Parts: sequence; C-alpha cells; structure tokens
Amino acid sequence: MKKAAMVGRFRISWRLSRILDVFAFFVISVYSLVMTGYQVQPVGVSADRQAASLTVRWSDGHVSEYSFTLMRMACPCAQCQGGHEYMRSEPDERVFSLPEEDTPATRIRDIEAVGTYALTIEWEDGHHYGIYNWNYLRKLCPCPLCRPEARDAGR
Repeated sequence: MKKAAMVGRFRISWRLSRILDVFAFFVISVYSLVMTGYQVQPVGVSADRQAASLTVRWSDGHVSEYSFTLMRMACPCAQCQGGHEYMRSEPDERVFSLPEEDTPATRIRDIEAVGTYALTIEWEDGHHYGIYNWNYLRKLCPCPLCRPEARDAGR
C-alpha cells in the first residue's frame, strides 16, 4: 500500500517499507534558460530511509548520493550555521569528514519542495529550518568527481 501527495512539482510517496520516494521532474523552459542562464537542475530525487541516503539525479547525467548524516551536518539554516553572519552558499568542508550517526537528528521524517529551486527536510528531532537549494546540494555532492579531496584520498 502506498500513500501519495503532490507538493509543488514533486510527487511524494510513502511506502509501507518505510522508504520515502520523492520524484522530481522539472521542465527547463526557454524562459528559465533566458532568465537564469543554464544551470544544472535535478531531474529526480529519492530518499531511502533504510539506507539512510538521499539520491539526486541531475540534468547533466550526474548522480549524487548523500548520507542523511551529511545532509544534517551540512544543514544551511542560520541555527545550524551559528547565526546569519556564518551562512554560506557552499557547504563547510568539515562536514565531509564527520562520522556517520544514526540518531533522530539524522533521520528524515519528511521532504518538501521549496518552489522549484530547493528542498527542505524535516528531521525526526523536529528540526526543519534548512533550505537546500540546488546549487548548494550540487556543491555538497561527496563523490570523487565533485570533490578533488575525495578523489585524491582514493589513490
């Protein structure tokens, strides 16, 4: 049995297996290309509670997989960043070296679209202030292609 709802352009479905699937399909219109220039956009987003990971498929073919711990530790909200003066458009490099956790703070309760430019996550500990825009999420990608430090460490 599956429950589903629409939030903006996202179809959010909950399965009894406790896996949250969020599929986002975006139409990049000529208007947005002219107004914002070409930017890589997500074409699919899915969250797997059992694996504790969020996967984003991008319009350029890249696939990013984020652990829930990484997502929470990189929360871009003012509260998590230590105040408005510390908020940045890029994740702090320290989040990539933090140990994985399995606590209410790192378990996703819900994901919602924020217009067509971001996601917001509600965590099981009640925190729900971070807005993860697409640019921030792409810069948060932990894979060796996106992070030279991760590529160099694998040698």
